[in-house]
Amino acid sequence: MTKGKESAVRNLHFVYILTLVFGTIIHFSDESEFVVDMSKIGLIRVRKDLSPKTKVLDMSQNYISELHLSDIGFLSGLKVLRLSHNRIQYLDISIFKFNQDLEYLDLSHNWLQKISCHPITTSLKHLDLSFNDFDALPIYVYLPGSRFLISTITE
Repeated sequence: MTKGKESAVRNLHFVYILTLVFGTIIHFSDESEFVVDMSKIGLIRVRKDLSPKTKVLDMSQNYISELHLSDIGFLSGLKVLRLSHNRIQYLDISIFKFNQDLEYLDLSHNWLQKISCHPITTSLKHLDLSFNDFDALPIYVYLPGSRFLISTITE
C-alpha cells in the first residue's frame, strides 16, 4: 500500500473506533436514566430519590420489609420491578394502580404470608410469588392481559 492509502485506512479505522466508543457511551448514558440497579446494597426501604423516568428497577437481595404506594406510585413508566430476596411480609397489590406500564413483577424469595386480591389494571404479564411463606395462595388474583402467573408454595 502507498503511504496515502495507509493513512486513509488508519484514519478510517480511527473514525470507526471513535464512533463505536462514542455511540456506546451515549447508549449507556441514555439507558442509565431508565435502568436503576439497587440490588445487594443493604436497603431497608425503597429510596425516595428515584427518577420518575425509571423503566427498570432492581432492588433484589436487600432487606426491604414494606412497600407502599408512595414508594413507587410516581414511577408511572415503570415496566420491570424486581424485589426478590427481600423481607416483604404483606403486600397490598393496589399500590401498583399508578404503574400502568408494569409488565414484570418479581416478589419471589420474600417472607410474604398475605397478599391482597384487589383487581389491578396494569399491563402485568409476569408475577413471580414463588418461595414465600404463604399458608394459602390467594384464591382470586385478577391480572388483565396476563400471559402467565408463577405462584408456588415451597416448604
